[in-house]
Amino acid sequence: MLKTRFTEMFGIKYPIVQGGMQHLGLADFASTVSNAGGMGTLNITCYDTPEEFETDVIKMKTLTDKPFIVNISLVPDLTKGEVIRKYIDICAKQKVVAIETAGADPSEFISQIKEAGIKLIHKTPSAKIAKRMEEKGADVITIAGYEVAGHPSTDGIGTFVIANKAASICSIPVLAAGGVADGKGLAAALCLGCEGVVMGTRFVATKECLISDNHKQYIIDHTERDTVLIQQSIKNMARVADNMASRLAAEMESRGTTLQELMTVISGKRGRVAYRTGNVDGGIFAASPAMGLINEIITVQGLMDNMCADAKSIIDGLSKSL
Repeated sequence: MLKTRFTEMFGIKYPIVQGGMQHLGLADFASTVSNAGGMGTLNITCYDTPEEFETDVIKMKTLTDKPFIVNISLVPDLTKGEVIRKYIDICAKQKVVAIETAGADPSEFISQIKEAGIKLIHKTPSAKIAKRMEEKGADVITIAGYEVAGHPSTDGIGTFVIANKAASICSIPVLAAGGVADGKGLAAALCLGCEGVVMGTRFVATKECLISDNHKQYIIDHTERDTVLIQQSIKNMARVADNMASRLAAEMESRGTTLQELMTVISGKRGRVAYRTGNVDGGIFAASPAMGLINEIITVQGLMDNMCADAKSIIDGLSKSL
């Protein structure tokens, strides 16, 4: 067991959180992370309606009695406040312990979250915004370095620097995200002053993950050099696997394209189908350079037990050597 302020806040065994993981943050997978001692995450983008989301929250509670997080992405100019409030109401009704907001300032929803007794985790790629969100009432910060799969900051600041800075200026627990895949990464995050880590790509390469075996094998077969940045032309930069779909999207952007044309390649619907059918080149596949650290597909429990044992061994070894 590794105790930090974050583990004590939620009464969990390990300071490890499963990221939102587009298309994969569902009860059948998130529950395995919570049951293994960390915190699983349900991602509202996985559901077509609030009602579908509530059904899966109820399912989650039948699969685990451990705490879990609900990730709510706030997409500028697209997020509808009244819809987000419905999701928060469901979280309150179902006694969800934590909501993670990301993508934009959640200020208009903070009072609703707090009044429901829900802890607020805010995900940001900026130490400055992390401090500002602490002042606005966030209970935990997820700080996302440039290595993170999905949507990193255009600032280009890596996890090693930005996690260090955020942990230094914030008095609330900070979780490091981006490029973490093993006990060394967990130990490094703790040494930087963070209280835990958030992982996505490493959890994809687990036996329980709700994705095709072809996608899992892609991670095993590829390295830290096999990700690309796309969607910069639409101001929604994403780090994804260097597959046929991402190359096509990059080609479209380089010659000039419309959002309508780009969506034929990057749409979530296309990605979900690819995840299910095993067509790795058929859709956008979020992945981080952490691929270069992943060499096997193991169980979620095995991954988390090994990570924490290795991190503790590393920290104990450093203590003795010093």
